[in-house]
Amino acid sequence: MIRASALYMVIIIALVIATLCSSLIVVAYFYRLQYQRKFRFEKLENNLKSGINIVLGTDSQTNFQKTIDLFNNQEDSISIQKISWGFYDIGIVKSYFQHDTLFKSFSLASIADSLKSRVIYLTDEERPLYISGKTTIKGNAYLPKSGIVESYVDGNSYEGDKRLVVGEKRTSKSTLPGINKSILNNLKVNPTLFYRSDTSFNGSSTVENSFFNPVRRFYFKKPAFTINQINLKGNIIILSTGLITIDSTSILDNVLIFAKSIYIKSGFKGRAQMFAMESIITEKNCVFNYPSTMCVIKPDSESNNQPRISLGDNSVLKGILFSYEKDKSDAQTLIDIGGNVLVEGEVFSKGMIRFKDGATINGGITANRVIYETNATLFENYLVNTTLNSEALSPYYLTSPIFYNKNQKRSILEWLE
Repeated sequence: MIRASALYMVIIIALVIATLCSSLIVVAYFYRLQYQRKFRFEKLENNLKSGINIVLGTDSQTNFQKTIDLFNNQEDSISIQKISWGFYDIGIVKSYFQHDTLFKSFSLASIADSLKSRVIYLTDEERPLYISGKTTIKGNAYLPKSGIVESYVDGNSYEGDKRLVVGEKRTSKSTLPGINKSILNNLKVNPTLFYRSDTSFNGSSTVENSFFNPVRRFYFKKPAFTINQINLKGNIIILSTGLITIDSTSILDNVLIFAKSIYIKSGFKGRAQMFAMESIITEKNCVFNYPSTMCVIKPDSESNNQPRISLGDNSVLKGILFSYEKDKSDAQTLIDIGGNVLVEGEVFSKGMIRFKDGATINGGITANRVIYETNATLFENYLVNTTLNSEALSPYYLTSPIFYNKNQKRSILEWLE
């Protein structure tokens, strides 16, 4: 005869077995769910990489936004976008499948193969380049037909390598190498785009805008405006019809600034792309991190004005110094590089570059003329106590597509988000 307690044992055992079975079913369900999620994530990642490669392979002069069905199956869809951002481009890729989406934004630049092949390009104005003091030129040099000559200047005789140029010496032309005019055209800002923009920072200490959002614009109509005690980062453009002063208490990261003139106070540290019609002046001890840009573009109507960039003593710039005028004028554009300044990148002047003692360019310079100035005399086509070294430039340095490079292959400059 079976005891009544045995029934309870059977029920308990049945409950335990049911619980175990239910747990196994739940575990199997969640395992399958995680597997499907992992599969979708890997699929999205692969599609995202495909979208990035499409953006990298697209003509650098083209801005676009479009959606692509990668395999015509209505499942593997991506949205790609490329926008001009100063001297560089921004790529935005979105990969989506069902309710899952992955995003990536990044900046694009060109591989600087042609830059590595020249340390100086000096147009042929039928006079040589004179060097004096502890001047070093290391890399391939494009010089006038009259070549390069040792000289005695201001108590300095030449003390450098007896080869004068540690690299190949090639003959330059009477004009500078071409540049990408379409990028210059993109830098012509239409002020009407800013009429409904913000006109102040409203006391904010930080303004940050993702590149997944529409660009945020600030328009300052005042004759002079100072940016101070604020952190500006990301998809932000600042425009002024007058002077913008940037104080050392401000932090700029990846923003664009357009103004008539720009003035940067001593001790500033940050990175930005700055574009002016008249001048960009920095005080001493400033640091502009890679990839920063200073650019002055002379308006076609102002033939007597001499736009200039002045980089103060003991400053560091990692990126590009660039001055441009459409037609060669008597008041050619000027890039003024102060004493003990370090530039890691490119200096391009469709005019003149003036050096003070102790300047170092790890990269290359391109100009119609170089100048050395003392308290009493101006020496044209002279380099004194200046170092030009293309081999010291980082192998990871990427340049702007504004320069016509032999190799136009694009690469990712920076992952933004």
